[in-house]
Amino acid sequence: MEGEVALVDKDGLESACRSDPLRVQLLPCAIEADCSAKVDQFFETSVRSTRSDGAELHSASFRGRPLKGSDVHLPSKYTGFVLEKNDVDDQKRFDVRGSFTKFRQWNLDCRPSSNDTIQKAISWLSLAEAVHGPLEQDSSQ
Repeated sequence: MEGEVALVDKDGLESACRSDPLRVQLLPCAIEADCSAKVDQFFETSVRSTRSDGAELHSASFRGRPLKGSDVHLPSKYTGFVLEKNDVDDQKRFDVRGSFTKFRQWNLDCRPSSNDTIQKAISWLSLAEAVHGPLEQDSSQ
């Protein structure tokens, strides 16, 4: 099985790690547009936050549809990157737009939970590290 190769600029990754983290929103929809959006002005101003059972919950609406959201933190050893496709001379290339260590997950009909696919995938990172990581020697032997 032959895979495709894509290039990501290493300097862009390092620069993104030194910059302020991005505020990333994971919406339960596809937006058929490839342009900038005034998220700060038109979306984030409508977000309402409350605390319930020690957790911060968020509510908003997008195109008239109610959304329920919560912040999802990546495991401590992981950093997420926002990439933008920028093919050059038939070479797949991605430019780094920024980094993040948490994102806000939104659902349409229920508040985000550990049963959501994205949260299961993130919890798998810690599990995979435990399963595939090096074994620690027991010093009592």
